[in-house]
Amino acid sequence: MGVQDAPAEDGNAQVESEDGRFIKEPDDSFTPNGREWPSLTIEVGLSERPNKLAIDARGWLEAKGSETQVVITANIDQTVPQITFHKWELVAEACRATRSSLTLGETTEKVICKLENGVIEVSGQINIPFKKLVGREKQTDTEYDIVLTRADLAEICKPAWDAQNFTETG
Repeated sequence: MGVQDAPAEDGNAQVESEDGRFIKEPDDSFTPNGREWPSLTIEVGLSERPNKLAIDARGWLEAKGSETQVVITANIDQTVPQITFHKWELVAEACRATRSSLTLGETTEKVICKLENGVIEVSGQINIPFKKLVGREKQTDTEYDIVLTRADLAEICKPAWDAQNFTETG
């Protein structure tokens, strides 16, 4: 990422929304110093229903007082070697009837990783914007967005598949 002046904590500290309706500890997170809420959270589900991960992602983004900008969910299938990643962000939706807008957590990127006949197939990459992670625009040429490439995602998947005793991922 190249950031020099934005120290942060990685981890999974519990947070609570201002109204007390959302209390959660992420599976992992990135929290810039000086913030209570992480700017990035990661939620992993092992053969959970996709809507459970969606509820968690939306909770992180939509909770009252939340500072979370990006949520990455990873749904690990236990029956076949497949992991589905979603990147969630706040998206403004206009309501024609009231001429207002509502900001909701929505999937903005989806990547499916599969292992078939010893070959890993990855459908895309995931981009995490610098500004959403750090909370400011890039100031130098050495600061950059985080891009989880196809190769990065394949490497992330291997330990999960190995732990499930799927075919050797090499």
